[in-house]
Amino acid sequence: MFSVEVEKAPPYIALSYTWGSKCLERKLKVDDCDLPITKNLAEAIDEIFVFVREARLSFWADSVCINQTDVHERGRQVQLMSTIYRSAELVLIWLGPAQDDSDMVFDKIKEWKSRFDELKLQHGGSDELAVTSITSEDSFFFGPHGSHAHRVQEAFRMICRRSWWKRAWIVPEGTVASPARTVLFCGSRMINWECLRAALQITHHVSHYQEEGTGLNLEDGMAIRLDSFRKERETGGMVRLLQVLRTMRPYECEDPRDKVYASLGMAMDTVEDDIVPDYTKTCAEVYCEVVRFSISSSRTHSLDFLGHVMRSCPGSVFEYEADNTLPSWVPDWRFQASFFPLEKFLDMDSFVTEGVYNASGSLSGECNTIESAQLLLQGSILDYITEVWRVCEWNLSFGGLTCEQSWMPTERDSKYATGGTLMEAYNHTLLADVGRQNYDRDGELSRGCAVDWELLDMDKSKMTALERQRQSWMLIDVKAMTFGRRLFQTSRGFIGLGPAACNLNDNVCVLLGGQVLYVLREYCNIGYEFIGECYVHGMMDGQALEDESFSKKKFVIV
Repeated sequence: MFSVEVEKAPPYIALSYTWGSKCLERKLKVDDCDLPITKNLAEAIDEIFVFVREARLSFWADSVCINQTDVHERGRQVQLMSTIYRSAELVLIWLGPAQDDSDMVFDKIKEWKSRFDELKLQHGGSDELAVTSITSEDSFFFGPHGSHAHRVQEAFRMICRRSWWKRAWIVPEGTVASPARTVLFCGSRMINWECLRAALQITHHVSHYQEEGTGLNLEDGMAIRLDSFRKERETGGMVRLLQVLRTMRPYECEDPRDKVYASLGMAMDTVEDDIVPDYTKTCAEVYCEVVRFSISSSRTHSLDFLGHVMRSCPGSVFEYEADNTLPSWVPDWRFQASFFPLEKFLDMDSFVTEGVYNASGSLSGECNTIESAQLLLQGSILDYITEVWRVCEWNLSFGGLTCEQSWMPTERDSKYATGGTLMEAYNHTLLADVGRQNYDRDGELSRGCAVDWELLDMDKSKMTALERQRQSWMLIDVKAMTFGRRLFQTSRGFIGLGPAACNLNDNVCVLLGGQVLYVLREYCNIGYEFIGECYVHGMMDGQALEDESFSKKKFVIV
């Protein structure tokens, strides 16, 4: 073993793996001494040792190269993690020993990649059109239950359910090196990330075709989620801290502070001293640091952090044991959920900070401050909730848009408060008025979007590749906006999308400096609880400030 500055290190391989059991039951010979290591690390080294030796590269693994018992060293090394993996000649991902037909599927993935490249050539290099050109008659990818094609699909799902995909630290480790320099090992088989990406696109498309489900469940979707975030980093888009933390939310983390610390090296809006890894701080202190950074770092997006607050909703899948040490306005990153805040940027890849909505108009939130455990804001109560629908809990694998369709108004042609019909308002509300219309740039969003039910009802077997792409995107966009939310109606006839925890008599408010509207609940005559952000159709572009009910007041949020 030798120590060297990362910038001066000889070519080396960085290993990404999951610790598994912490029992140190194996030993590694290091400088003539026995270093106790975990079984999973030992298995990884056993399989990749020949590869590393033949490549004549040095080797780096966290549990060998970092003193995990020294909190100060951990803090220093955490700041270097992205640099360590970015500077590596190769990043090797250890998924575990061969099992569940993994050898077969790794061999098949290479065949899929060759066929996929042929399809891309036929469609001008477009990944989206290549994958949506695959029809259910293609026996190379499709097959009935029990067939070889079906067996391969199931084996690939088992690969995507391995424990590696669930660990928070794999997000920085597995997304920083180029796809060609990121190699996945499973037993003695290996593929690079380019092959994996093709397999993910194909299996996701096939699952949409199959009658038993129109999407992957959360466990299967972790691999797709990671690849989507990897693409954002590869394209050089503006990846912000809150965006990274949203990506990290569903991942497992033994130390909940690492949800933040693992995110820092990937965020492009932070500098080294904004948030410094410090394992002597409590989890609540670390999470509050994120809020302070968000408020201080931007005038136009100072309240964006509120979109990441998820309150427990009793009787639903969003019920969880809340941390009473956290104020209601601080996002609890420990709660694992695939949840999308309302969009805040029309171009997610851009450094331009133009917002999607402008609910608080030209009035800024200059008085937004934190005092002790209270958030002090200015704003106005616009209305209160008089009716709520059931929470949308399931992803596309469970009944498609059944929940959203149950929200559909019965008097569809009745007039809406701000013009048009109630049905038109409902169709816009399901997308929060935002969607993707530029199919060459899926990171570019547009306002004025509504659900197209005719498109969603079209028969896939009779659609073009572009129509299938549009249909797939609309399904995904509707689910992203409605999952974890519920439709509500206010006393004045407005409809909106609110958080799962919102309920009758909750206040719908505008908070100065915020792009969207918010749901607050009175708390013990001393202030308000923060429940979540919301979309209210017809009130998202400064109309609230011109409304007769607007009267600026000070909010104390506890």
